[in-house]
Amino acid sequence: LKAGVTIGPFSVISADVTIDQQTVVCDHVTLGHDVTVGRNSHIGAFAFVGGGAKIGSRVTIHPHATILPGAVIEDGATVGAGSVVLSRVDKRETVFGVPAQPVKT
Repeated sequence: LKAGVTIGPFSVISADVTIDQQTVVCDHVTLGHDVTVGRNSHIGAFAFVGGGAKIGSRVTIHPHATILPGAVIEDGATVGAGSVVLSRVDKRETVFGVPAQPVKT
């Protein structure tokens, strides 16, 4: 853990997890083994991040989202509440749904 990291109560942080500076991990979040979370990210309550997933910098993961093992969420991306990310979310992309799909604006 680095400076400025906040981890909410009842969260589970597994082995070999790396969380960079100024990141918030809310209540009841599960981070699987070997997860990497970049700087200035926010992981909402009750989110699940599977083993080996890579979360970039300035990422927002809203509550109850599920990030499957090995998925990659690139810098500046947003994952909507309750969404299920199967594999990848591109840089600055917003995804929502089951499975998560890009939101068209």
